[in-house]
Amino acid sequence: MAHVSQADFTRAARGAPILAGQGSEIEPIIGGISSIARCAVRDVHRKSPEAAMSYFNGGTAKWLLLGGSAAAAVRTYHDSLAQYIAWDGGSGSADLDVGFRKPAIVYGPGDSVRALAHVVRDLGGGQREVRILLWDDLSLNAQSAEMIALPLVERVDSEYGQGSTTEVGVWQVAQPQQITVLPAAAEARRTDVQTLLAEL
Repeated sequence: MAHVSQADFTRAARGAPILAGQGSEIEPIIGGISSIARCAVRDVHRKSPEAAMSYFNGGTAKWLLLGGSAAAAVRTYHDSLAQYIAWDGGSGSADLDVGFRKPAIVYGPGDSVRALAHVVRDLGGGQREVRILLWDDLSLNAQSAEMIALPLVERVDSEYGQGSTTEVGVWQVAQPQQITVLPAAAEARRTDVQTLLAEL
């Protein structure tokens, strides 16, 4: 049985061990920089790309001054945020972190994923573009992207209406790599997702 966070699910879908219960493995400085980067992505849509970069630079300045691995992490996340902004192209407002307090998506007895759509853009006519942002350096291919997309399609369709998801962008900003997944391709991975969760 596996009740997993989205972060752990995205790792498992790419063949990496999950980190549940091992939060101490994440260095506090890296956790802080990562959190600031995620908040900056929200500012891309709530305010502007310039405001987002300013927020990130201000929030991470103390770690940049430390030098060493802390400064290297700041530069990596800075480049990843800049990549997100370049890909987004100033698309404007979006719904953010959709599903944060919603029930997990269930795939079998005792198996579920706490799906969270990082960015949901309204394309008009009841259609939505969905994005999930991955900040790590794990490998990503079409199959793993399709598995990662499935809970997001279900989350967004449950929020906005069946069939509202037009595509899911699995954006691995640190690589950088983008894979666009259509709902039918995500649905075709349902058995793979169920098998993966059953084996965790």
